[in-house]
Amino acid sequence: MKNNEHIVKSYGNEIDDLVESLKAMKEMVIEIVKMAEDVVTFSAKVSYDEAQKKDQQINGLEKAIEARAITLLATRQPMAGDLRFIVSAIKIVSLLERIGDRAKMTIKKAATNVTPFTEEVNKDIRSMNKVIINMINEVFINIEKYHFSDLRKAFEDDNKVDDYYSETMKLVIGAQESKPENLQEFIAKIKILKNFERIGDYATKIAKIVYYIAEGSNSPNF
Repeated sequence: MKNNEHIVKSYGNEIDDLVESLKAMKEMVIEIVKMAEDVVTFSAKVSYDEAQKKDQQINGLEKAIEARAITLLATRQPMAGDLRFIVSAIKIVSLLERIGDRAKMTIKKAATNVTPFTEEVNKDIRSMNKVIINMINEVFINIEKYHFSDLRKAFEDDNKVDDYYSETMKLVIGAQESKPENLQEFIAKIKILKNFERIGDYATKIAKIVYYIAEGSNSPNF
């Protein structure tokens, strides 16, 4: 094999490794988001120590991916789409780390929320979380294929998350009006719902970054 062919193949493998690392971090983030849902809806018991351990793994992978991306920028001098992808990978892992933090905060906050949400609210939380996870997966399908053409659904799903958030807020506020003495618990529940909504926002920001990788533009034309 000629030397330049070896360099091209090696560079391609490094890009592939970066994509695989992003996918691995995404899977960890989805796990902790599901953990948060289980705790909030009383679907399963998850300790805060478990959440912290998962969050530490996410943080470690974030640092490793950032270091790999910076090394690629320094040693390979990528051009065009590859350059956008490598630079954007650093932004994506930062947002994934924030999602992990929000999920961990939700688990911690849920420990102070002794009274469960109503089943109606829990149903909305599960539905909202399902949409959020689908958003993240939809974005990463494009990254896995190194093909970024179909992100419309991810942007549309952000509107669904906002709708679920608005509906659950109305339900929780309505319940509070009948029991005004439970102020601290009400505040905890509001923060929990806000965390899920913010996770959806971060997923949308990742979709916008992936759109930028594909098009070199920050504004989707749909």
